[in-house]
Amino acid sequence: RIINYNGEEKAYPVYRIPLEYLVYNVVNGRIRSRTRSHEERFGALDPGDDDDIQIIEQFLYDSAKGRNEKTLESIEEIGQQESGIITEDGVVIDGNRRSLLLRMINRKNQSTTKFKAVILEDKLQDNVQEIIKLETSYQMGVDSKVDYNPIEKYIRCKELNQYYSIEEISSIMAEDEKRIASWLEILDLMDNYLLYTGTPNVYTKLDKKEGHFVDLVQYLRN
Repeated sequence: RIINYNGEEKAYPVYRIPLEYLVYNVVNGRIRSRTRSHEERFGALDPGDDDDIQIIEQFLYDSAKGRNEKTLESIEEIGQQESGIITEDGVVIDGNRRSLLLRMINRKNQSTTKFKAVILEDKLQDNVQEIIKLETSYQMGVDSKVDYNPIEKYIRCKELNQYYSIEEISSIMAEDEKRIASWLEILDLMDNYLLYTGTPNVYTKLDKKEGHFVDLVQYLRN
């Protein structure tokens, strides 16, 4: 599989990896509003703890329930078609949903199907900046963005902005620079609202409220 990582495009071999060696990514952009909200209320999620694994799996399944049901049927019928990406220490960067569905199939059928993935040469904590960039480019590209809870894109913009300029983020997320700047402005209002209500980082409170903040930014500009 060809991957652009650390500023270099190269071919990585695809391995078949036992699922017990994989670790869910708790900073996965697909479920970041859920994990951030949970951690604010109950403390950090441990992807090695059985109880926390169940919570993460529920977040992943609920994040795209309809699509997950279809993908589950597809994997059962023809197997995993698209390889994932994991770090050297087994953290799943691209393919958290697929690894979850394979686990579900293995539990159901008492099977030992393995996860097909390439392995990066870094551990997650050794190169957070490049890995979050890689995850975003694969998971939040133009074709898959519609899959996401609307709040996730704002949180991911803010996380990327720790390392990258608006111009760089627009390239990573395949979006216009003005839109990236607007998303950061909208998230600032969201964060102020959560702080005002005494629930900082509890982003689940913003479900189905995105439009209010989008409108508010425009009102303030006018």
